[in-house]
Amino acid sequence: MKNWKRTAAAIFSGALLCGALPAVTGEPGIFGTGITASAYTTHLGDDAFDAKTGTLTLSGPIIQNYNNNGIGMGIGLPANVRKNDVKHIVVKPDAVFPENSEYLFEGLAMAEDIYFLKGFTTDNVTNMRGMFRDCVSLASLDLSSFDTSHVTNMSIMFGDCVSLKNLELKSFNTSRVTNMDFMFQNCSELRSLNLQNFDTSNVMRMYEMFGGCRSLNSLDLSSFNTSKVTGMYAMFGECEMLEQVDVSSFDTSNVTQMSSMFYKCSSLKKLDLSSFDTSKVTDMAHMFFQNSSLERIAVSDRWVTSQVTRGIQMFTGCRNLKGGNGTAFNSDHTEVEYARIDRSGRPGYLTEKKYAVLTEFASHPAKEAARAAVHVGFNADLPANSKISEYGIIYYNSGTVITT
Repeated sequence: MKNWKRTAAAIFSGALLCGALPAVTGEPGIFGTGITASAYTTHLGDDAFDAKTGTLTLSGPIIQNYNNNGIGMGIGLPANVRKNDVKHIVVKPDAVFPENSEYLFEGLAMAEDIYFLKGFTTDNVTNMRGMFRDCVSLASLDLSSFDTSHVTNMSIMFGDCVSLKNLELKSFNTSRVTNMDFMFQNCSELRSLNLQNFDTSNVMRMYEMFGGCRSLNSLDLSSFNTSKVTGMYAMFGECEMLEQVDVSSFDTSNVTQMSSMFYKCSSLKKLDLSSFDTSKVTDMAHMFFQNSSLERIAVSDRWVTSQVTRGIQMFTGCRNLKGGNGTAFNSDHTEVEYARIDRSGRPGYLTEKKYAVLTEFASHPAKEAARAAVHVGFNADLPANSKISEYGIIYYNSGTVITT
């Protein structure tokens, strides 16, 4: 990397288009100041780019450019090279990523692939915000060699990577990450995503984390620790093909913002939100908006709406939804007042999910299985028509077994 040159840079804007999702209210700015500022940039030497193949080669210390607000502006391309000239990127073994790698590859819209040759260094990186944002031609990305053990910000990391079909994140250490807002937003071609290795114990923000992932069929987030998360606005918004989402581990006791959380998830038929504690939630507007296939929402007695001040159009378009006591969807009742467990004389669209453990071992035909039952949850008397599962745990609502 020779012949570094300094020159005045063009205007930079940090704005992000958030699609058609309803606006969120009462929250601080997610993307910093977003103020336009002049800045100085450093250009790579001409030898870093092969014009014949459109290949950009990165080696040694990778220099990040910043505007005057300290916001990353990406790699300084050779002086006569435009972003759209880059078709391929090769990261050589001696490459060292900057501590602040935000927006490093952002907007390289014609780049079809990025090859990371084993040996490069990312263990000093703390910020990967927007790192691959708007790389709209990338179909596959293997980041299995990334060391992310010091990264705290992964917001918008893959935002608007609209052609991305394969994403390998098996090496990701996310134990220090606090912000995952918009992380996979509008990755509309992603059909699967394995995040079982993600440690989210320090994450506080998950706004639109999967928003616009229109091709995802299922999401297993059972390993997620969300005890510090305060915002889940549109977390799964417009995941139109999503049929299953496992949020059974979610601790939402500190969440205040759930508006549009499942906005237009039109393929979901069942939602188990029995782990949700909504005692601090203030905004549930559009939470299940246009979930036209949704038939049942299971919750526990930790689902409360006493702090909710905004709940408009919460169930609009949920025409197949029915509460646990038989209350069917009615277009006259689409707001938060029906976001309650369906009971006689107090209709709602939610189904109560209780946990019961068999205590009368001797009188039950599955007594041996029942003796092995170990469960922490809600204790209750067994209804007359109860069934026992393999481990002696039943799930029932008002005397009717709903899951075994």
